[in-house]
Amino acid sequence: MDGWSDFYVAQVGASAALAGLLFVAISISLSDIVTYPNLPMRAAGTLTILATVLFTSMLMLIPDQSIRTAGFEVLGVGLVAAVVTLWMGVISARATPEEHRRDAQFSVGSKITATVIFIASGLLMAITDERGPALIVLGCIVSYIVALLDAWVLLIEVHR
Repeated sequence: MDGWSDFYVAQVGASAALAGLLFVAISISLSDIVTYPNLPMRAAGTLTILATVLFTSMLMLIPDQSIRTAGFEVLGVGLVAAVVTLWMGVISARATPEEHRRDAQFSVGSKITATVIFIASGLLMAITDERGPALIVLGCIVSYIVALLDAWVLLIEVHR
């Protein structure tokens, strides 16, 4: 995993900072968010996807571990994130008014896509003992895009 440590250090910092900022922003708008029964779980799902980037990147920074071991760890994080994200997404989508249901389904689908990318990366590393870390880059990018879109809904659209 030589050459990747700077990337993972940057991801730990970025995902932790974004999760912290989102947590503060949600706290500030909490009274508005809880008036919509679908938004609390959507917010929790957004924090979960950022935590997935955080935990994956932290695990990739563990010194002297094989790529295969890291792969099993990333696979575990991805599977847990997928289950939690799907559970939260279903609750949120069911509580979403019909006119916004498509947006809620897109949000859930996007988050699941990000977790599947982490799962695929973990599988590749566990099976091949070499390939897979580069796929984490795509998982991080998708996760950040999804989190930014949801942050917009939670912080701007909730006031419209």
